[in-house]
Amino acid sequence: MQTSKNNFKELLGDWGFQAFLWTQFLGALNDNLYKTVVSLRAVHVASSGGGAYLSLAGAVFVVPFLLFSGYSGHLADQFSKRKVMIAVKAFEIFAMLMGLAAFFTSSIPLMLVVLFLMALHSTLFSPAKYGIVPEMLPSQQLSRANGLLEMTTFVAIVIGTALSSALYTMFSGEPWKMGIAFC
Repeated sequence: MQTSKNNFKELLGDWGFQAFLWTQFLGALNDNLYKTVVSLRAVHVASSGGGAYLSLAGAVFVVPFLLFSGYSGHLADQFSKRKVMIAVKAFEIFAMLMGLAAFFTSSIPLMLVVLFLMALHSTLFSPAKYGIVPEMLPSQQLSRANGLLEMTTFVAIVIGTALSSALYTMFSGEPWKMGIAFC
């Protein structure tokens, strides 16, 4: 049986990889916080007669994955994955500033536009995120790195979904405070 002297401690000691994990963790956390809060806001509006928004919230988040996944892979193959990731993160900042405006105005249509942009961000980020790991690390660390990448992504999804309910409950009367939480 072959043993590897590489371990998780060594992998997590790589500051570049650690920064990469935090970047994708915070992006996934933010996506799920925003998605769930917008859905809860749509439920609130639906109870006041705006049922169409509730149906749209789920669809709006899925559509970019369906429409742009192939293009995202092509983009990550054509250009430096690092540059793609940096550009997509800059786009995320722009989208979340729009999200802040959406919560300040309490505009559900604008929130849905931002939800679309956040899903587009995730769609564009994913192929570069998974493709850069073999470029960053030696092959004997790939399984551990992919495991950490998946674990941190799912932890972010769970935490984002759980925190969104608390955030919505705390600030449902003052949606602008929810917007600030996303920035």
